Amino acid sequence: MKITNLYLLSFLCLLSCGNDKKSSDIDKLNENSSKEIHSDTFQKIIDSAQVEGSILIYNPQDNTYYSNDFDWAKTGRLPASTFKVPNSIIALETGVVQSDTTLLKWDGKPRAMKIWEKDLTLKQAFQRSCVPCYQDIARKIGSDRMKDNLNKLDYGNMDVNTSNLDEFWLEGESKINQFQQIDFLSRFYKSELPISEETHKIMKRMMHIENTEPFRISGKTGLSIREGNKNGWFVGYIEYGTKQFFFATNLEPKENLDSNDFNKSRMAVTIEAFKSLELIPEKNLYYDEDYVEKIVTTIANTYNDNYVFPEKGQAIKTELLKSLKQGKYNNAKSYDSLSAILKREMIAITNDKHINVSYNGNKVEEDAGGVGGNFFDQFKNYGFEKVEMLDGDIGYLDLTIFHPIQMKPEAATVAQESMQSLKDSKALIFDLRECRGGVPAMLNLLITYLYPEGERKHLNDFFYRPSNDTTSTYTVDKVKGRRFVTEPVVVLTSGRTFSAAEEFAYDLKHMGRATIIGETTGGGAHPVRGMNIENDFEVSVPVGRAINPITKTNWEGVGVIPDVKTKKEDALKKALEWINKYK
Repeated sequence: MKITNLYLLSFLCLLSCGNDKKSSDIDKLNENSSKEIHSDTFQKIIDSAQVEGSILIYNPQDNTYYSNDFDWAKTGRLPASTFKVPNSIIALETGVVQSDTTLLKWDGKPRAMKIWEKDLTLKQAFQRSCVPCYQDIARKIGSDRMKDNLNKLDYGNMDVNTSNLDEFWLEGESKINQFQQIDFLSRFYKSELPISEETHKIMKRMMHIENTEPFRISGKTGLSIREGNKNGWFVGYIEYGTKQFFFATNLEPKENLDSNDFNKSRMAVTIEAFKSLELIPEKNLYYDEDYVEKIVTTIANTYNDNYVFPEKGQAIKTELLKSLKQGKYNNAKSYDSLSAILKREMIAITNDKHINVSYNGNKVEEDAGGVGGNFFDQFKNYGFEKVEMLDGDIGYLDLTIFHPIQMKPEAATVAQESMQSLKDSKALIFDLRECRGGVPAMLNLLITYLYPEGERKHLNDFFYRPSNDTTSTYTVDKVKGRRFVTEPVVVLTSGRTFSAAEEFAYDLKHMGRATIIGETTGGGAHPVRGMNIENDFEVSVPVGRAINPITKTNWEGVGVIPDVKTKKEDALKKALEWINKYK
């Protein structure tokens, strides 16, 4: 069993997507007396995944659409990375690229994700959703050719001009709805698009996701973030025997849903919806009961041996083996479903939100780096999403992760350069509302800037059960540039603020060095190790606990209580009011 050290395993994503022409009308999609059937089961599947939105499935065999929310399905949204399908087609048709093996050269400049910082074939760029690769492709196509070809393809309602050519599917007014996605994919599958046979063959290869015998899935995911709100796509088709079915799923996460879980939910809820209609088999041939017994037993023993509280580790083992004996897992419809059941069961026993189980077998690389590449590589600028000076000389830092300095020493350089770019600040705001955690070394570095040189602060102690020892963390001895010793400091929080991000807020609150404004945080204080189970599964095991030197406890299960409670949307406004009053 391979063990990887991580303080936190959470978070995901990147941006998404949008010609100036009206595309296929919904009326056109409903021609030939197509039927629309509402499915309460789809809604239950969506609710159980802690998301909201619409699953739309089209069965061309009987010309029927199924959905839980047809109004949602008829509302246009940015296409995000699903636009890589028409973008690839246009690139192939115009000769910008020749095939799926065409090499897209990396210019050596830093990119938002490390898995993009290399030469990639078109197929690799498609499957890894390499945004800069497809932005370069769009620029080479040009706005006139892009608009002409989108008109020919009759794809959605894209708003394309010379100024937004490399981002119209990521930002702006471009729209496509779920019916239009299915119409486009159906015409593609039936070779009704005005494209060459070779382009059609190449695209079918690129879009193939997995063979889940006896059916085959092809498609593309997409993820957009606008004003902090995520919207996720999964569009494509399933081939089962001689039949084909088309789908377009569009989802948004409910409050506090882990980003990794949201990314996976797009495919998971779609497959469950197909199975509920009995369009594909209830179980697939990969699901083997003997193998499940081996997996569950190994996971039970892993938590029993490593979970921070031995009595709860034993309780996990007892309950999982009991459920196994009672046949509780026999109803799992896939390994992803089994993972979700095990996760819910263990969290119910421990109330520990760090616990996670994920199935990693037979997965295509996700957009935004959900699969493949190091977890931390997906974060822009080592987690320093935005660093700027607000009106009134107020320094503002939006942090999405506390990046591990020991893995990437350059992260410390970015941190110190960020702090020095705010050297004239009369107050500081650390925005952790979308920060899902990370590693303590980065927060130790940042907190150092808030105290005088030579004043070493004891920040936390961590007890680790596997080694039965305790380590202590402190501010660092030296940092580059100016420190902010007397300036007021505000930390913004939300219910999504988690793990190491919570420690940052908790430490500063109890040392009296910052005012916390926003919502009570998620409540995860246990350091985590990722452990590989039989190569196909990975579990996140809380192996330690934080012990604050002032409170002698931590924020596990209760979160960090803000000094000024307000909705996360109002937190920045409240912070500015508080600072101006303080000044």
